Amino acid sequence: METKNTQKVSTKPNPLRLIRKLKKNTMGASPTYRAEDLLTDDRFLEWIHSNKQQHDKYWQDRLYDEPSLRTAFDQATQIAQALSVKKKVINTSNALAKLEAKINSPTKPTPQPLQIKWSNYLKIAATIVLLLSLSWSFWPQKQSFQTAFGELQIVTLPDATEVTLRANSKLWWNGDWKKSKKRIVYLEGEAYFDVRPTKELKNKRPFVVKAMPLEVEVLGTEFNIVNRPNRTNIVLVEGKVAVITGDQQQQLKPQQQYAWNTTEKSGTIQTVNTELFTDWQQHIWHFNNTSLAEVALLLEQHFGKKVFFHNPLLKDQKLNGTAPSSSLETLLNGIASSLNISITNQSDRIIIGN
Repeated sequence: METKNTQKVSTKPNPLRLIRKLKKNTMGASPTYRAEDLLTDDRFLEWIHSNKQQHDKYWQDRLYDEPSLRTAFDQATQIAQALSVKKKVINTSNALAKLEAKINSPTKPTPQPLQIKWSNYLKIAATIVLLLSLSWSFWPQKQSFQTAFGELQIVTLPDATEVTLRANSKLWWNGDWKKSKKRIVYLEGEAYFDVRPTKELKNKRPFVVKAMPLEVEVLGTEFNIVNRPNRTNIVLVEGKVAVITGDQQQQLKPQQQYAWNTTEKSGTIQTVNTELFTDWQQHIWHFNNTSLAEVALLLEQHFGKKVFFHNPLLKDQKLNGTAPSSSLETLLNGIASSLNISITNQSDRIIIGN
């Protein structure tokens, strides 16, 4: 574990932010998939409607090799499953059969080869139009994402906003974003938001994150929100946000944190090193004079194991430095060696001290 004795705000670039900016500004770096692409794929439709096991390995391999396919795959699966259970959903095959019968009806001239080909194009076009409308109708209405203990997940919202969900966190929204005056999402846990400065903001359709009791109105920005039972705060990396509590509203500047005090029902703003609050996306945890009691709570929230102290006096020991968190065992070894204490990792709990 690397120790740090200064609280100076760092000015070095955050590698994750540089990667994000490169991704924003690079065209064609990776393929962009849409749900409708999969819904016109025969192998995907066979996987949905017939024997899924027959194509399981194919799709597992595709998702492993092409992570960017995941969002479109989940959307297409949801749409296809919704179509299969809705009683009044249009039967695509019947609709297309009727369209073909009408085109080939006796009252019309005998179709030439070119006309027969054109009817096929009409069928394809009708299918695509239907699928496009269904994909918009089903997906944005209501959606939720939940991460497990020890899991990170990247979610792309309908307006291209990218959200990185930390472990044991939930993000959801209700209603049709296309019709609502505000784009509202709800958060329990912790997440990093990269809100794209799209025409939606220019058209004064605010993006709002509700992390009760706080609301954050976004004006095109990157920020981190924590909404846990023991703490609620917002750290602004770049751009502008307005933090709303009741009838009060305060704007944050980049490199500022808004911390909510649950007991006093008030918030404070201070300048911080944003990397201390956002590097969890790279599986790095920072400790800045952090008590072992606070560390124990972080471990419980992130890994889902109950932490016990063999000696209660250890709770007040302070920890400084950084440690990798992708492996719980490595993280615990780093904490133990830094404080010269013993930590035992059992199947359902962590014991600190002998």
